[in-house]
Amino acid sequence: MDKKQVEEAIFEALLRQAVIDKYHAEIEAIPSREELSQEISFTPEFEFRMKKLFAYERRKIIINTISMYSKKIASVFIISIAIMFGILFLHPEVRAATNKVIMELYKKFTSIIFIGEPSEVDKKDWYPVYLPDGYYENSVEDLGKVTYIEFINDKGEKIRFSYRAEGSTSNLSIDNENHIIENIKVNENMGYSAIALTEEFENGVIWTIDGFKLDLWSRLSITEIKKIAESVSEKNK
Repeated sequence: MDKKQVEEAIFEALLRQAVIDKYHAEIEAIPSREELSQEISFTPEFEFRMKKLFAYERRKIIINTISMYSKKIASVFIISIAIMFGILFLHPEVRAATNKVIMELYKKFTSIIFIGEPSEVDKKDWYPVYLPDGYYENSVEDLGKVTYIEFINDKGEKIRFSYRAEGSTSNLSIDNENHIIENIKVNENMGYSAIALTEEFENGVIWTIDGFKLDLWSRLSITEIKKIAESVSEKNK
């Protein structure tokens, strides 16, 4: 055997031994069964974050479930109420005893809806007995179902008055951002006042009397407008 063959044999033996040693080292590095069977412990911070995550997921599931069933219950409730009211409104006595004014509140405006039914209300003309000094009748528009009357003074300041029978549904929208709306009584009749927050907007009084809906609007004070409203009576009286 020459020198080269001897060197190759030695290299091969050393390589084989190195592989064997590396294999044994890897085997020895594997934890024992006892070590592997021990419980792995986490830091308190990690456990807190995991508990918080699990709690959030549980709450999310609960909220979604409650929301789903709440919507179903609300739908059933609304439908039931609608059916019951539908049945009740079949009776004339119930319709007569029910308030015919609905106030709907929105973000930017309040809608006051006067719900009318076919009626045999006789035609009546209404007119304010009291007007502040200097005001006189400027125009009258009789459109059949509704009448508009405008009063004015020498400064061009106006009072707008209108009335209509409640036999037809009417809707009046009032700007919430520039008015305060309150319940009032005008000579014991139910009504609303719309108090302007700035001089740029008009004050108003809306009320009902003897089957008619009436309203007054002006930049006069709400006290003065209410005084005019309380003086309104049938024109032929």
